[in-house]
Amino acid sequence: MSANESTAQAPQPKPKRKLKTTSDVDRERIVTAYENGATPATIGQILNIRVSTVYGIIKRYQTSWQIEAKKRGGNHPKALSPEAIESIRGWFEADRTVTLRVLGEKLHEKHGLRVSSTTIGREVKELKAVSAPEKSTKAKAKPSKTDGNSRKTEKVKSKAQKPSGNSATNDEKSILKPSNK
Repeated sequence: MSANESTAQAPQPKPKRKLKTTSDVDRERIVTAYENGATPATIGQILNIRVSTVYGIIKRYQTSWQIEAKKRGGNHPKALSPEAIESIRGWFEADRTVTLRVLGEKLHEKHGLRVSSTTIGREVKELKAVSAPEKSTKAKAKPSKTDGNSRKTEKVKSKAQKPSGNSATNDEKSILKPSNK
């Protein structure tokens, strides 16, 4: 027997799947096959799913009768209560140089909440965003040295005054020139 014949007779293993959530259809197939007497190893081979995943799906089905995959991510409730946010606002308005760490310590003392400095920083950032429009309405507009549109009008004038390849009539030339009214 040659080397080519021996490799042709041996069954090639299926390539491993990339890690992803197992579809609900595959989950139903796993549970049905298990209930019909197939072993988890056989089910994993047939569906090209890892045996540990098959065991996990079967275990979940046996304990909670749930086949569908859990939803990932989602909208988590805020860690800070409205009262805690108001406290942070008050402390921040009183002293804008206070650090996030100090705000966290004050929050723990008053409300008994332990949250990350990132959470507190997010609230402080929102406070700054809310107070920013108030400052912009109070700020005086600086007079500009040149009108922003003056450059555009100069370009239009210079283009209008340049002779074109076409011979334009006097009426057309008067249309191209800006009026001084």
